[in-house]
Amino acid sequence: MGAVVTQALAPGGAPEGREEIGCAEVGCSVAPSVRLRAMAALFGLRVTKRRDDRWARHLRTEARRVWRAAREPGVTLVVGPSGSGKSTLLRHVARCATRRGAVHWVRPRRDRTPLADRYRGGPGRTLDVLASAGLAEARLLARTPSELSEGQAARLALADALAEAQARAARGRGPSTLIADEFCSVLDRTTARSVAVTWRRAVRRAGLRAFVATAHDDVEAWLAPDGVVRVDLAGRVRVQRASPIESIVMPEARVHA
Repeated sequence: MGAVVTQALAPGGAPEGREEIGCAEVGCSVAPSVRLRAMAALFGLRVTKRRDDRWARHLRTEARRVWRAAREPGVTLVVGPSGSGKSTLLRHVARCATRRGAVHWVRPRRDRTPLADRYRGGPGRTLDVLASAGLAEARLLARTPSELSEGQAARLALADALAEAQARAARGRGPSTLIADEFCSVLDRTTARSVAVTWRRAVRRAGLRAFVATAHDDVEAWLAPDGVVRVDLAGRVRVQRASPIESIVMPEARVHA
């Protein structure tokens, strides 16, 4: 879990030769050692033991709020810097989703099934699913996931999760939710833009609910999500829909006088 950064005053034992100036407080999951405190002080940081129980409890509460705010069909984007808690928030959202139906995580696979044989139905359906991730190319149909590049494998994971959710809906097995961490993170930005647009259309057309997370700010404009959850290193979680932005501050995100 990432560090929690809050504004604080420098501790009384500032390094020799340094003035006590305003500094950031960093939360640590274990009791900070003398060495850790001293090294952090070199960068103007103060280290304190983080209350993980309060952090986890708050993220669970926020995940329920994010789940309730999400539209169906629709895509909710979780955006924020690395270490801000996006992945943890997604895991809690997934737990909310399992109480309602199936959860399909977007995760690359390295099996030996060619792309042309991955999905049930006729060639048209297979091409439609592959097209949702920008993979409907003749030269790729005979390749297996293990023969794809990292970026292609990441796109295939998006197509696989979508196909699983569509198949479940076709069998009348109830609603499905798609969860994608590091959405389009390994793709070049031109490809990421194309995939974001086509995958979002496919999700909405299939009547599904999806939650995706990324540290890339450019994805928001391309994905055009139905909801945006902004998480920052100060511990704030903001949920934005058509209604005004709500702002909640995590317990550790406080200002010290």
